[in-house]
Amino acid sequence: MEPWMYILLLGAAIVVVGMLRPKVVPEGNSTELRRNMEETLEHYMRELEVENEKLITVIERMKKESDLRDDALRRRMDKLEHNWSSFEERLASANEDVKDESGKQEQKAPPEPPSIPQAIVEEVLFETSEVDDFVETFLDDLPEAPAAVPLRARYPELFALLEQGYSEEEAAQQLAMPRGEAQLIIKLEQQEVRRV
Repeated sequence: MEPWMYILLLGAAIVVVGMLRPKVVPEGNSTELRRNMEETLEHYMRELEVENEKLITVIERMKKESDLRDDALRRRMDKLEHNWSSFEERLASANEDVKDESGKQEQKAPPEPPSIPQAIVEEVLFETSEVDDFVETFLDDLPEAPAAVPLRARYPELFALLEQGYSEEEAAQQLAMPRGEAQLIIKLEQQEVRRV
């Protein structure tokens, strides 16, 4: 809620309380009562103002922290993209060097493995370990895989439609399944049958 909404609600509450309160006018002390009421309201308004300023300060600080976090993540992502592109360039040049060296070597001696600069190897190992950690945590979160169930048993409707003479596209449309998914399931089932 915006600060002005609090002030509006407070004013509405004061008006309602004023209307519900019995109107008893003290004899002779009406000016003093009015002055006390005004002082109380002014004091309350000052307190509200101070609290609103604190709230605004906290919100501004949170926004700055959020912006700083976003900037840091954006810079890190840019750096990773830059590192990845430079790694790809170095890998391509290393592959070209290997091809050039293998073209020059016409001896019957077994070819030596290509030499990759140590920095590239360390960088690849570091990135690979990050990927391995991510994959490991992702796989840990997955439920246990059930025993291998044949694809025909998992997708009986698809194979029933195919046996009835439907094409892959027609069967996919009947089942509201993407055509590529249906084709993939069919090909995997064919490979499964060949293995058995």
